[in-house]
Parts: sequence; structure tokens; C-alpha cells
Amino acid sequence: MFAVALAAGIGNLLSRDTIYTLKLWRRGIDLARGRGPNLMQLLRVGEAMQPVPKAVDQDRPLSEVAARFADEGIEALPVVDPDGRYRGTVLAREVEQGLRDNASDVTAGNAARETPRRQRPARRSKRRLSNSCAAMRRAFR
Repeated sequence: MFAVALAAGIGNLLSRDTIYTLKLWRRGIDLARGRGPNLMQLLRVGEAMQPVPKAVDQDRPLSEVAARFADEGIEALPVVDPDGRYRGTVLAREVEQGLRDNASDVTAGNAARETPRRQRPARRSKRRLSNSCAAMRRAFR
């Protein structure tokens, strides 16, 4: 038993690394440095927000909506009725699926989904991004 303790002590003096830590180090994981910062904890909602894109009319065909997605490089667009009232959000993947299904009579209003309106951005912009994401996951269940 004394020999094992002595060997472990001498081995620790010669090198702080073990075969396990060396294997992790070769994979790019440095245990001595610790974990990097979690951006979801560091960022505030206001810092991560982007301006809302210009809304699309609910009567627009999916081909025109798809062109907007391609031109602007965004993933979602707000949909409004002729009076300018919000009717929902249309997602790029839903438009893409509609075009694959040859749904030529489907409009942005048909593809839009209503989103919950639980948070007011002006009051919530100081929240941590991770807390706001958790709240959104709960809202979409």
C-alpha cells in the first residue's frame, strides 16, 4: 500500500497530467483552464434582439414569401391583415414545405401560426437570455 502511495506521489510530482487528462487535452479540452463563459448567461435579451422585419400581407402567395426569405436571409416574418393588425408569424421551413407540396393556393396568412404574447420587450430586455429562452419554451408547449 505504501508503494502505491509513493508511486502516485512521485508520478504527480513528475507530471500533473494523467493518461486521461492528456487524452482530453489532445481533443481540445483543457481541464486546467476550466469552462468557458456561457453566452446565454452573459447576454441580456436587449443585446441579442434584432429589429423586427417588415411584415408581409396575409394574402401574399408562398412564392413571394419564399423570395423575401431568400433575399433577406431571415427565418421568420410577421404576417398582417389588410388593416395592419398582426395575424401571426410565418416560418421559412413552413413556406419551404408548402412549396415542396405544390400548395399553390396557400398564402402567408394560411401558413402563419399565432404566437403567444406573454412578454413585453420593453420591460424584459434586461433579463438573461437563458431565462427568456426557458420562458419561450414553456409558452410553446
